[in-house]
Amino acid sequence: MDNIQEEILVDMMKKLGMKKDDQLIRKSKEIRDIIAIKSSGMEATVNDSAKTIICLDISCELLNIAFDTALGIRLSSIRKSAYNKYRQLMMKLMKFNKTPNISDVVLKMRIQDENVQKTARKIFETFQKNSPHIDLDHPQYVQMSVYQACKIHKYKASKKDFRNGSNLNVTQWSQLETAWDKWVHCIESKEKVIKQTAENIALKSTEDHQPTLKRNHEIEEEAENYDVWAKRILDKAYEEMKKEKPKPSN
Repeated sequence: MDNIQEEILVDMMKKLGMKKDDQLIRKSKEIRDIIAIKSSGMEATVNDSAKTIICLDISCELLNIAFDTALGIRLSSIRKSAYNKYRQLMMKLMKFNKTPNISDVVLKMRIQDENVQKTARKIFETFQKNSPHIDLDHPQYVQMSVYQACKIHKYKASKKDFRNGSNLNVTQWSQLETAWDKWVHCIESKEKVIKQTAENIALKSTEDHQPTLKRNHEIEEEAENYDVWAKRILDKAYEEMKKEKPKPSN
């Protein structure tokens, strides 16, 4: 980072209401220089003010220094969605990025219902088990798992906050939500079928136990078909999302 860029850094700290801190300046310069080397594409698409502010934002997080994110976004002259996207990219390039888990999202969203967390974990684990080809490092899957759990338990939560945490635009989030609505319904239907079958078995006498087991096998096969259908729905949705080009940020 040259002297001019350092001046921009110090000036931006003043605008953010931050006191001069040599350690913070060094860390921000270090991040800025590494990003310049690792991501030439971002260098060409993000203005200097935005890059400087995001470097300060990340540095403050690493050094446990308070940072006014709302003011930072305003001063960056880019949209909040673009700001979060580039921040995520910079964190990933610096290997500081940590994909949030279910507990992280529940805590951040201030969800008090333990049943929501339990259901979200179950949804995510089921998705993880049945989708080995998906990159689970992307935050969209954890965010959607918790969001779906909130819908199941009728727990009021901000869809916008979940979408922002997912790093998806509005259209991509809508496509993902539609696919997961069907898939989660599929899981619930399967569980209800198996539960009802188990109850039926418990009520049967010894004489007709064997026919019941046969019916149980047939119902479980039908439930398995739900999994095949759900996987197809999800795969189709992800293919459509890949084809869609994200809208340019102003």
